[in-house]
Amino acid sequence: MDYEKLIEQRQSLRSFERKEVPAAALADLQTYFAKTERILPELGLELHCAAGSGTGLEGIAGYGGNAFSAPLYLLLLSEEKEGWLENAGFVGEQLFLKLIELGLSACWLTLTDGAATKRALGIEGDKKAAALFAVGYGKAERAETRLDIDTPANVKVDTRAGHIAPKISEQALFYEERFGQESEFIEDQFDPFLDKALYAASLAPSFLNRQNYRYLQSGRTLYLLDAADAKTCEEDRCLSLGATMANFWLVYSKYNANAYRWELGGTAEPEMQLPADYSIAAQLRLF
Repeated sequence: MDYEKLIEQRQSLRSFERKEVPAAALADLQTYFAKTERILPELGLELHCAAGSGTGLEGIAGYGGNAFSAPLYLLLLSEEKEGWLENAGFVGEQLFLKLIELGLSACWLTLTDGAATKRALGIEGDKKAAALFAVGYGKAERAETRLDIDTPANVKVDTRAGHIAPKISEQALFYEERFGQESEFIEDQFDPFLDKALYAASLAPSFLNRQNYRYLQSGRTLYLLDAADAKTCEEDRCLSLGATMANFWLVYSKYNANAYRWELGGTAEPEMQLPADYSIAAQLRLF
């Protein structure tokens, strides 16, 4: 799969044609799911496909309870332990990109009530609902139609050509050595592989496009920093962290065959000068 191309193509479409998703596409998706990369490979995951209009999901899943009436819903179930939602976001983003390759459209849906969502979709089992997608053949949306973004005052947001939803710029996303110190990305001086991976990470989805996380390189390690957001619940925030980690790693590992894996958690050093509300969500050894 050409992940760089798919990441640039991704859009979260919320209006779908009345057309069934072929069984062959679902079989292909399940085969791919079994091979997806994981942050926590020891966790048991299941992918369930459920046809339906979404009427049973109204009020328990989606943006403000709106499930967007899709012909198909994908529900990712997981064992629950520390980091399970970040792991689900990491896998879910890979599934999203595979759907694009299959010519399908999708959008992440907030799980307001995971247990009720399982019941509405007729899914049983002990694993918890971790991530939900509305899937189908999307209707094109007008370029000027986008979600309102209420960002903190110090967050720079750029509108990228070809993307309906604005994303944070790569320069504002990444710091060197200490929090707030932006990189100049000077050609021939900045790691080109890291540059490509950070660009992919900047295009990752997040709830209402908040993108409150930041990346910071200190020495040989890249840190993913996270801060609580009053408008984003913990579940959506953790899924978003997993999604941006996936985009970064899928591209970085393409150019670096010996790329290290993400590790969740970590302790900040004083010289990083992290604000009180930020902590280390994950870290990755670069070299």
